[in-house]
Amino acid sequence: MNEKIKLGVSVKNYETKPDFMKVRYKTKEIDKEEFVYSIQNGYSFTHSMGVFGEYGCKEKTIANFDQTNFVWVDFDHSHTSLEAVWDQLNCKPSIGYTTISNKIDDYRFRLIYLIDFSINTNENYKYYLNVVLNSLINDLDKDFLNIIDNKCFNVAQTMFGSNQNCIVKSSDNIFNKDFFDNYTNNNHLNYYININNCSKKFNYSISAAKEKTYTVNENNTTTTHQLINELRNTDITNYQPIFSNKNNVILNDNDIYSYVGNQDIYEIKFLYSVTDDKYKKIPIGSRNNTLYTMGLITKNIQPDITLNDLAKNLYWIYTFRTEKGENFSLVDVCKIAESAYNTDVSNFTELGKRKYIINPEYRFLPKKEKIKALGVARREKRNEDIFSCYDLNKSIAENAQDLSYSPNTIRKALKENQLSTDNQKKFENFCIAICENPTASIRDLMKLTGLSDKTVQKYKKRFFEIN
Repeated sequence: MNEKIKLGVSVKNYETKPDFMKVRYKTKEIDKEEFVYSIQNGYSFTHSMGVFGEYGCKEKTIANFDQTNFVWVDFDHSHTSLEAVWDQLNCKPSIGYTTISNKIDDYRFRLIYLIDFSINTNENYKYYLNVVLNSLINDLDKDFLNIIDNKCFNVAQTMFGSNQNCIVKSSDNIFNKDFFDNYTNNNHLNYYININNCSKKFNYSISAAKEKTYTVNENNTTTTHQLINELRNTDITNYQPIFSNKNNVILNDNDIYSYVGNQDIYEIKFLYSVTDDKYKKIPIGSRNNTLYTMGLITKNIQPDITLNDLAKNLYWIYTFRTEKGENFSLVDVCKIAESAYNTDVSNFTELGKRKYIINPEYRFLPKKEKIKALGVARREKRNEDIFSCYDLNKSIAENAQDLSYSPNTIRKALKENQLSTDNQKKFENFCIAICENPTASIRDLMKLTGLSDKTVQKYKKRFFEIN
């Protein structure tokens, strides 16, 4: 590796976590020791951006990304300390450190993997980061997927430093391309990063669609000759592909749309161009992982499918639904089929899952009416979920946490069904109090209702506006 690491370093350091919108950076080349020193002294970092001079949040974008010599992973609200995690890892990162927010029993830390080559695209960064993620989870436990912060999973993200009191772990490991290639060839990548749908929390149904999660090396493939020969001898034109198990669905005859999320109905879908009146081809850059994802959906559709039939299904999709190129072959289809076949789909149960299906009698309705009917079905399902378990003794916020709905969604459901919210009840009680005590002062009303000064004044104004 070049002794210097090229990256963006903040112009000033911070004793507390800074407002990332206000941090300014300059591109520098530093060695590992300087990197650790800067971390301990509160500097912030970015991957190297192709901009001149200082830059900030507006310039720190994927479009401006130049290159990087490191990959990093953020552990947020961990139940395990940095030291304990470090000891469990078979392949130690180059650097690990606790962040400014780290606390006992609420551990927060970052792991940094220095590499001896330059990553020049966001797609390649996702690939190398994905290998690191799989390596970590295989050594730890899949519960850590809910602890790793996936907002850091692209080259535009900021990495904050720490302080003099932080714990720093270090190893002599510098990672080369052989490490990543060997890991990919010898392991199944069971966990995938959905960069385009990053949220604070992972779930176990992370999709690999449209991402470069692994490469297929024809010279190093383990695909059997029997499988390749099987596909070569298949009349793929007359093969009947498996796209769904909708024939098993049970619909409510009285509804235009039926909720089927509890019936394990799955479907592979393709983009369709209304303008050209034809299916859009899967682009070259997305073939590997779109086919892999469709392989997992095929397993959800037909759990007992054989490897041969799975490979034939992907071969049909490759033949008729993907763009063709010289760098992709039948061997690649077989490799992807084997990878999907050997992947535990219990981690991907939401891939391809259908939640609502239209009754065939209504499929010719105008699009506007279909959209309206789907909205009705979704609201009915929402109301069923909320009102079947709603606890009147709890607040909306507490019910929201129990029911896995947002407080605003629950308020909307209550309002649509003309049910009182907590605030509505408070206002109704206030109206009773002021009607019974028309000359009461603000302080008197506070004592009678138990409301704050500000709330009493707001409710009093509202009361006289409607009366």
